[in-house]
Amino acid sequence: MRWQGRRAGPGGGANSAKTSTHILPLSLVAAAGPPAGAATTPSHLTEMGPASPSAVRRATLADIAAVARLSVAANREADAEVPALQGDTELSAPEIALRLLDDLDDGDVLYVAERDRCLAGFAHVSGLMVSDGGHLVEVRRVYVARGFRRRGLARQLVRLVQRDVSRRPNPPALRAWAAVGTVAERFLESVGANVVRPRWKVGSGGVAVRGVVYGWGSRQVQTERASHRMPSLRNRAFA
Repeated sequence: MRWQGRRAGPGGGANSAKTSTHILPLSLVAAAGPPAGAATTPSHLTEMGPASPSAVRRATLADIAAVARLSVAANREADAEVPALQGDTELSAPEIALRLLDDLDDGDVLYVAERDRCLAGFAHVSGLMVSDGGHLVEVRRVYVARGFRRRGLARQLVRLVQRDVSRRPNPPALRAWAAVGTVAERFLESVGANVVRPRWKVGSGGVAVRGVVYGWGSRQVQTERASHRMPSLRNRAFA
C-alpha cells in the first residue's frame, strides 16, 4: 500500500522498512484551484482575500486532532473512488491521531492549510526513504475539505512541500503515486508533476490497481524517461 522504499534516518536504518499503512495511500481529493501559474503572496505561504485569509504551514502537535478528523473524510472519499485499496476497517479519528503521531516519530511531516480560521486541509509527506538507487520522500496525501475547495489551498500545500524539500541538504527526490483515471492523477498533472513510471498497488483484498508514479523536477524523472515515455501513459497503455 505504501511506497516500497526503505527507511533512512530517524525511525529506521537503511535496511529497515516501514510496512504499516496508517491511512490510505495518496488520495489527492482536492478539486483543482486557480491555474498552475496563479501567484501567492511573496512569502508563497499566505494568501489574503477581501474577507478572509488563508495560509499553509508545517503542522504542530496541536493540529493532529484536526488532521485526524479530516483524514476520516479523506479515507471515505478515497474508498469511494478506488474501492480496491480501502482498508479492512474504518479507522476513527482518535485511532488515526495516534498513528499519525507514530508517523511523525518515524520522520513523516504534516503540513496544514487554514482558511477562515479553520484547518481546511493538509498534506502528509513520508520520511526519508531509499529507493531507485537514491533518497526520496513521498507525498502520501493532499486533502482539502469539501467546503474549502477551488480556492487554491491544495496547490499552496504542494508548493510548500516542494519548497521545504528543496531546502534540505542534498534534497531527495519528491514522488507521489496516483491510480489511473482518478482525481489524484489529474491533480498531480495540474501542479506540474512529471510521469516517472507506471506502478501497480495491491489492496488488502488482493486486487491490483494500475497507477502512475509522479515526480517533480528533471532529476526525479530523467533516469526513467527512456523506458517509460509520456505518450504511452497519456494513451493509457498501462490502464
